[in-house]
Amino acid sequence: MVILIIFLVIFLVIVLSLVLYSVVYQDEDEKFDRGSFVVERLYTGTFRLINQNYTEDLHLMKSPQSTELSRYLQKKLGDIYTSSPALGRYFSSVGVKNFSNGSITAHFWLMFHMPQDHTELVQHTLSRSMVQNVLRQSLYEQEFKPWEPLYIDPASSHMAGESLVLSAQADRKPPGQTVHLIMLAFIILDMSQMVNGGKPPLNGSVISGGYIWPPR
Repeated sequence: MVILIIFLVIFLVIVLSLVLYSVVYQDEDEKFDRGSFVVERLYTGTFRLINQNYTEDLHLMKSPQSTELSRYLQKKLGDIYTSSPALGRYFSSVGVKNFSNGSITAHFWLMFHMPQDHTELVQHTLSRSMVQNVLRQSLYEQEFKPWEPLYIDPASSHMAGESLVLSAQADRKPPGQTVHLIMLAFIILDMSQMVNGGKPPLNGSVISGGYIWPPR
């Protein structure tokens, strides 16, 4: 009987210790001030929905088909980066720029916010390879099967061009101003691709289509 009581006391002490530890313990890595993330980092990318064909309705971003598909892809991308342990805290917004020919190719942008001191951050956590790998790994784990209409080919995902760092104020710019900066970034990226012998991704035009804002 005495032994049983001793074991019971030990068990209760262990349980109580675990409860107190979970309440008191705070992960130092989780302590961050989002208000200090005042620098914007923009990425552009593409991927293909290989089981759907491009139609004229997708040429206009305000058409019902474009709007519906854009919202679906925007939510999917937002969920991927918001839930990422490494990138979630820095992720800010996402938009679909346009769709292009063939099996549907979606052109999108991703916006992250970083602290003023971000030298190491952009070399590792927010590097282009890291941002792309998070997306590609999530696409490999997607719920859709390769034969389903909304299946996205993981191997087709690509972060196009170089990322741009845009200065931002701590109180954030209004949506309209941010969208204009994103459009300017796309123009710069497209011009860079043309100078380097590449083809502009917008079927011959530098800027077309539209954006969905706010992203979530």
